Amino acid sequence: MNAARVAIRVVGTAALLALLVVILLGGGQPLGAGTVAPTTRGVTLDGVPFDLASWRGHVVVVNVWATWCPPCLQEMPEFAEAARRWDAKDVRFVGLAADSPLEKIPFVVEKLQIPYPNLPIDGATQRAWNATALPSTFILRKDGTVAWSGRGAIHGHELDDALADIVGGRP
Repeated sequence: MNAARVAIRVVGTAALLALLVVILLGGGQPLGAGTVAPTTRGVTLDGVPFDLASWRGHVVVVNVWATWCPPCLQEMPEFAEAARRWDAKDVRFVGLAADSPLEKIPFVVEKLQIPYPNLPIDGATQRAWNATALPSTFILRKDGTVAWSGRGAIHGHELDDALADIVGGRP
């Protein structure tokens, strides 16, 4: 009887751990290659209306992040540097701040010296991007379809490699 209880506890603990991993890493897959980018509209932190569709004709890096997310904050300086590097290749960047207190978003953007537009998004927009884990990053082709997507912190060299494949060369 003791062995049976131990086995039940082990299986139960493993199931709880698996559930925790799914919750922490997010369920489902990021938007796949070829998927049309979701409608994304809002107002940037500078008060400028933003509509992602107006950026068709440009390669766009979309980074979904949150103020409370350590991996998000860790990768943002590398994204800022990448945005500066890739500007000459006409690559645009936008940050979508999900599930974040509105008063904290400008503080993070200023502190990390993020040069590209950022805007708060609601839960519906986050779900449309299938950004169930943060950070989530998407690279859009000039036609507005997803060329590449990833979950978790992305290092600058990984972003550069993905962009080089899509743009056709490095800055």
